[in-house]
Amino acid sequence: MDTFSQTDSSKILVKPVTSFSSLIKYSNAKMVNNLAYDGTANGFINGNKIFIKNFESLDTFSFETNNFDSIQFYYDLPNSYVDKFFLTVADNEPFNFTVIPIREISNFNMTVDNSDLKNLVGQKLYDVKLSDDVDANRILVTPNDSSSMFIDVWKTDSIDVTYQIRLKNKDEFVRNLTQDIKKKWSKGDEVSFPISIRLTDKNVPSDSRTYTLILKKKKKPKKNKS
Repeated sequence: MDTFSQTDSSKILVKPVTSFSSLIKYSNAKMVNNLAYDGTANGFINGNKIFIKNFESLDTFSFETNNFDSIQFYYDLPNSYVDKFFLTVADNEPFNFTVIPIREISNFNMTVDNSDLKNLVGQKLYDVKLSDDVDANRILVTPNDSSSMFIDVWKTDSIDVTYQIRLKNKDEFVRNLTQDIKKKWSKGDEVSFPISIRLTDKNVPSDSRTYTLILKKKKKPKKNKS
């Protein structure tokens, strides 16, 4: 993070500020001012300057990088010394997630036998593990609209960020069944339940995805007549 004199860009003079980590969009940046002078931090987006904050001499300070392309650290000093310093802000990379189901998934279906479905009510269907270049705890995991009647989402780990997707407890699950589903289930017909989720980076709303999955109960096999 070397910087240069405003009047002689070939001459390295000083490192005015140091970042504790990489500067990434939509994250919190922590910096230390290495100079015994007060300064100002400004963000730039498409060449437009936006004031961020003032900082004191030898100060440790932080700010949100938002959608800035770069950050300017300005010191009102003689031209023979450093007075401007820019750091580029890297793009925020899309988050990643891994689904760990309790049963094999094929063509977005988790298929269970007729007798197994009752045992799954109130139980885990799958885990979702998240990773992100800024903070995976900022990723929100929620049931999508069609699945909210049938599943709950629990955050089970904030370090190795993990969510657990479960069928609702028995009373709520049964209460949300439509008459059509109840009729098909009682007859032993095939029944399907949406168990999909929506994943959204709350700091980058445009980074939102849906994981689609269907819990499918097989048709109850007919008993062989003796």
